[in-house]
Amino acid sequence: MTGFIFFVNDFGLKIKCIYSCFVLLLMAISLFSCIEDDEEPPLGPTNLQAEVISYSKVVLTWEDNSSNDDGFKVERAPDVDGIPGDFRRIVTVGVGITSFANTELQPETCYHYRVRAFNTKGNSEYSNEVSVTTCLKLAAIIVGHTCTDISGIPEYWIDKAKKDFRLSYGHTSYGSQIISGMNLLKDDPGSLYWFDHDGTEGGLSLHDEEPSGDLGDPNRTEWAIKTMNLLNAPENDRNMIMWSWSSQADTSEENIDLYLELMDQLEIEFPGVTFVYMTGHLNGTGEAGVLHRRNEQIRNFCEENHKVLFDFADIESYDPDGNYFLDLRADEECDYDNGNWADEWCIDNSDECDTCSCAHSHCLNCQLKGRAFWWMMARIAGWDGQIEE
Repeated sequence: MTGFIFFVNDFGLKIKCIYSCFVLLLMAISLFSCIEDDEEPPLGPTNLQAEVISYSKVVLTWEDNSSNDDGFKVERAPDVDGIPGDFRRIVTVGVGITSFANTELQPETCYHYRVRAFNTKGNSEYSNEVSVTTCLKLAAIIVGHTCTDISGIPEYWIDKAKKDFRLSYGHTSYGSQIISGMNLLKDDPGSLYWFDHDGTEGGLSLHDEEPSGDLGDPNRTEWAIKTMNLLNAPENDRNMIMWSWSSQADTSEENIDLYLELMDQLEIEFPGVTFVYMTGHLNGTGEAGVLHRRNEQIRNFCEENHKVLFDFADIESYDPDGNYFLDLRADEECDYDNGNWADEWCIDNSDECDTCSCAHSHCLNCQLKGRAFWWMMARIAGWDGQIEE
C-alpha cells in the first residue's frame, strides 16, 4: 500500500507539473498575442518639402514621426490643369531615410508628391502634398580662357555673389594660383573684389585650404569624406565647395569617373550647395597626352550634365589674345615648344602684367585665373555672361 500511495502521489505530481507547464504556455501565448495586437501601422511623415535642383532633378525631404516603420513610399502625380493626376509610387526607401532625389524629370514641368510610412501592419496616413515646377534647361557654366576679361561684368553680380555665397576651397600649391590671382585684384577692405575668411566689409567669405589637401592628396576619396564632414558639421555655413588638382588628373579614365561620381553624389546629398568642378593643370604632354583626354572627360561630363566647371587647363592653353599653345605642348609654367607664352605676351603688354609669386608658374597665369574666378562667381550668382559696353 505504501508503494501504491507513493506511485499515486508521484503520478499526481507529474500531472500537476504538466498542468503548470500548460498554464505557463497559455500565458506566454496570450502575452505574445497582446504584443502582436499592440503593433499598429506607423505614424505618418510630416513637413514634406521639395526643392528644385535643376531642370531634371527635385530633392524631397520629410520628417519621420514613427518608431515602428519599415520605410517610406514616395508617390508622384502629374499635373492636370493645376491639380494632381493619378499618384503612382516611384520609390520605396528604407528605415531612417528622410530624403529622396527624383531625377530624369522634364524641364518646365509641374509635379506633385506625397509620402507615407509603412510596416507589416499597413500604411500610415499620407504626408502633406507638395507641388513643384522644374526650371528651364540651362547650359553648363564653363569658365575658361574666354572668361578672363572682367572689366565688363556688372558690379551688381559681383556684389550679389559676395553676398550669396560662402566658399570653402581645398587645394595645395597648384590650386593656390587662383588665390594669388585674386589677391592681385583684392585692393582695400570693402572694395569690389574684396574677400577674407569671414566676409567682412561686404566681401566674399572664403575659407582657404579648408578642408586641407586636394583631389588626390592623400588619396582619391579623402576629399569627398572631408567635404561631407564639413557640410554635416552643426556649425557649418558653407554653401559652395571647390577642390583643385595637383598632378593627379593625369590618370586613368576610371579614376576620373570616380571623381565625377563622388562630385555628383555630393550634389545629390547637399542640394543647397554649389559644387565647382575643375580640370587639371597642363604638364607638357599636349593634345596627344593622357592628361588632355582626362580633362576632356571632365569637360564633356560637365557640359552634358550642366555643371559648373573652372577649366584650369584651358586657361593655361591660351594667351590673353587667344593664341593657342596646347598643340605646342604648353605646360603649367606657360612654356611651350618654342618659348614661354606668358613671357612673350608680357613683353608686348607690360602695362597689363603684374608681378607676383605664382606657384609653379608665371604671374600672368595667376592673374588670368583670379579674374576667371570672379567671372565664374558672377555667372553662378545669375549673370547671363553679357558684357556691359
